[in-house]
Amino acid sequence: MTLIRPTRREFIAGASFAGASAFAHPALSQTNEPSANFLVVGDWGRKGRDFQRHVADRMGEKAVLRRSNFIASTADNFYTFGVSSVRDRQWRTSFEDIYTHDGLQSPPWYPVLGNHDYGGNVDAQVRYGGPSSRWQMHDRYYKESISGRGGASADLFFIDTVAWIGREALPFYFLGTDIEEGNQRDQTAWLVRELERSTARFKFVFGHHGIHSIGPHGGEMQMAQLDNVLRRFGVTAYIHGHDHCLFHISHRGMDYICSGGGSAILATYTGGPQRHCVYTGFCNQTEEGNDLFPRWHAFIRDAGFASFDIHPDQVEFELLGLHGGRDGYHRATLYPRRAGLEPA
Repeated sequence: MTLIRPTRREFIAGASFAGASAFAHPALSQTNEPSANFLVVGDWGRKGRDFQRHVADRMGEKAVLRRSNFIASTADNFYTFGVSSVRDRQWRTSFEDIYTHDGLQSPPWYPVLGNHDYGGNVDAQVRYGGPSSRWQMHDRYYKESISGRGGASADLFFIDTVAWIGREALPFYFLGTDIEEGNQRDQTAWLVRELERSTARFKFVFGHHGIHSIGPHGGEMQMAQLDNVLRRFGVTAYIHGHDHCLFHISHRGMDYICSGGGSAILATYTGGPQRHCVYTGFCNQTEEGNDLFPRWHAFIRDAGFASFDIHPDQVEFELLGLHGGRDGYHRATLYPRRAGLEPA
């Protein structure tokens, strides 16, 4: 299928991106300094290969510029079969020795688990402390909060989507960690309870698998139950990895943001044949403003990461492709959601 890419006008607020110069983009200058910032990277643990080290360097530059408060990992933290223990050498070769930029030393890392992580010992990822203590995975699912100047606030919910999707086929069935009985049920109850309690202006849910996709794992909608929970409680955006690229999809009041470009690129386009269409046969109308069907705003077939600036009344985010160019950058603005959105 022919790759479909947005034009300059089709970016919500796009601009050129050429290597490191993107990190001084005029629309995101220090005069518009946010109350808080976080970076998101996914699908990365390859011992520095396949652009991992290059993405890490760019993340460090961005973290210094934006004074990042934390870094979220959307999983597949270690290829191909996770880690065996807290002493596995991959902690050094794929994490400690790769994310060495000064800007990446202080912010905590909040990871989730992916299908490849389940090929190993996922409890080792929960327990790992490491020499820098950056790695802060408190459980298979957990919550963090962040606040900033001017009343900016966000609650962050990190979940284990392998519990929804299930383990991959051979050889994963003979390796690694089993999905615990009742994990999806218990996790759903926890997420509902915590979202209901949340009074933060913005709410973000982080997982590994996408609900909608135009990347290599595209197809029918996954995790409809999760999507209904997000809508019910006014979640600002669902942020995930799994697809080894970057994209932004919206549908009926929800935004779905993929940051899975931490290393190897697997960016075959699987959306519909019409521009902005996510699923073949479901986009008879694709003009700006139509939200009857899922539609995409950006698809970046490149390694890279995402950056989120939290302001008191809005969140600005960027998708930053490593190699730049017009089709390697996307910027958009998110606003607080109302609770009680109808199921999609």
